[in-house]
Amino acid sequence: MPNSLPYRLVTCVEQFILHNQQAGGVFLLKQDLDCEAIGFCAPVVAVVSFEVGSCRIGLAEYNAVKISAESGFEEALHELGGVEVDFSEPLKLSPRYIAKPWGQEIWYTGVERRGVCGFVQKGGELPIPWLLSLFPAKFSCQSQLVLLKILDPLPTPVFGDLYFELHEKKQEVYVVTHVDGAAWPDGVGGINLGFSESVLAKHDNEQSFKDFFAAVVRDYRAVRRSIDVLVDGMRREEGVDLNAPVGAKTLRRWLSLLPRELVCEEAEARRKMNECIAVKPLSLGDVVKIPCLVPHALQHGVRTVEFQTPVYERLIVSFAQKVLTQEQWDSKRAIELMRLQADDSHDFSEYCFSKGPKGEVIVDFDDFFVVRVKFEANESVVLENDRRYVIVMAVAGDLMLGNLLLKHEEAALSVATTSSTVIKSLKGSVSALICLPKPHK
Repeated sequence: MPNSLPYRLVTCVEQFILHNQQAGGVFLLKQDLDCEAIGFCAPVVAVVSFEVGSCRIGLAEYNAVKISAESGFEEALHELGGVEVDFSEPLKLSPRYIAKPWGQEIWYTGVERRGVCGFVQKGGELPIPWLLSLFPAKFSCQSQLVLLKILDPLPTPVFGDLYFELHEKKQEVYVVTHVDGAAWPDGVGGINLGFSESVLAKHDNEQSFKDFFAAVVRDYRAVRRSIDVLVDGMRREEGVDLNAPVGAKTLRRWLSLLPRELVCEEAEARRKMNECIAVKPLSLGDVVKIPCLVPHALQHGVRTVEFQTPVYERLIVSFAQKVLTQEQWDSKRAIELMRLQADDSHDFSEYCFSKGPKGEVIVDFDDFFVVRVKFEANESVVLENDRRYVIVMAVAGDLMLGNLLLKHEEAALSVATTSSTVIKSLKGSVSALICLPKPHK
């Protein structure tokens, strides 16, 4: 094709657009994408059309397709197999469902080898790393978004209990959106958080308890390892990958084939370990701030929305199943570092929008804070973006974010270059969880 549009290599698509508003015509801009979190560097093509008073943008994976110089924006984008992006409206987040031994996580902003979330547009989806790399100012010039996900554990005791783990740097907050009625008939579930005051009182000092608990965990780990070896043999016999999550029904069948003495030994060792651990009751709407270095484990049948700093680091103290993502637990290091109790205060500060009902700041971390606002029908708030992106999730009802409808547990992002964000309820009572990042220091 003698007369084809050239691919222009640029370091930042956003900056090219900013400085060429008067250029006119269609451009193919190629930018390399370096995403360490997912382990590859790949070029992306932006199809940019400068028209009178406006600019249209589409994105596609670079594949060296030749585009006629006579092509308009839509034709060029179609030839490249791309998707148009519209920053004038909030960007709806497309979730990824990640299987876990205890149930599933539902990611909204996750970017890892295990899954890359995206933004929904009319013509399809666009991976989050594309937009963060090509349009940094629209995302507060941050290389990663605050991590939003849902923890959705199985309703079955033990099988639906999460890892008892701690974090050294990661800050996270849980908001309870559902408590399984079969698992918790009175509507009160729980989270393992820190250690029992009555057990701590039996020890002269913190180190005495840590030594005692380390011995209890070692005993349980030995039994757990024996079970994992036998169950791995059953996985091999049935052609199941040794590190693949399987359903609770399959696990129960395998466990029923184990020697009864070993099953009883595991239950007793687990009971002794759990005796040391404090359980915080959780009901619908409760908020739990997870302090760094405090071991915690959400319990079966308690579904939560989680906001956290976008780092992957944890130390596993113990787990009542085989850990599929690493060979060994981190018990020794975790017990050395761990704090024994969490601050249980719930002093929420008031948050005033530029218009509408007041919200409450349910957590204020170093890198972000989260506001919860409760609406009645047809109420709305106006939030000033102040050059920061805003993530909004609807809980227990439907919301309008600008012109975008969000149903229960759907979420979207309003870009930092938007002057203000309007959130409106529709029918009945509904809550919104609003996450706002803080400037990097």
